[in-house]
Amino acid sequence: EMGADDYVTKPFSPLTLIARIKALHRRSEMVEKTTSEPSDNRFDIVTDHFKMNTKTREAYLNEVAIEGLTPKEFDLLFTLAKKPRQVFSREQLLELVWDYQYFGDERTVDAHIKKLRQKIEKVGPQIIQTVWGVGYKFDDAGVA
Repeated sequence: EMGADDYVTKPFSPLTLIARIKALHRRSEMVEKTTSEPSDNRFDIVTDHFKMNTKTREAYLNEVAIEGLTPKEFDLLFTLAKKPRQVFSREQLLELVWDYQYFGDERTVDAHIKKLRQKIEKVGPQIIQTVWGVGYKFDDAGVA
């Protein structure tokens, strides 16, 4: 994302710079055309019972939408679901979801997990498991 695709050595003429910019622009348009999808129906995570779409920010359990997810709850669920059965500590989740190292109370993760679980339970069985003394993991293996 932040790498260089081209460079111009000094001294350079303004026409050379403009030509390079136009070429990069054409290249990026071609990439967009080849990689763009006709709709947002592609799911980023799909398991037997669960799927998520980050473009539309929708999550489904047994084909039923999990309603009312806040942005943080969605990000938290996505972080857990993209590595099923991997246990994440509270510190790891703070770093991955909140995008910073947190030196205060880690219970903010617990509060978000609790609210997320309440929303999930409205549509199906629990898919976020507590690993006592360690953290949390996503596991939909027990979902029927």
